[in-house]
Amino acid sequence: MLAHWKMSDPYIQDVMEHCTVESFETYGEMSDEVLTGLRSGLAGAAVERPLVTGFTRFR
Repeated sequence: MLAHWKMSDPYIQDVMEHCTVESFETYGEMSDEVLTGLRSGLAGAAVERPLVTGFTRFR
């Protein structure tokens, strides 16, 4: 997520001038840095939900 933000930031700033994110839900554990970044860019709430089901690849 952090690498994606770093790469896309110069391009997404112009788009976000015309958008408002009211809520954002994530599944699984996020680092404090990612959660802080999500919450700072939202007009509403960022919610972290535990990952309880879904696709998991075991190696």
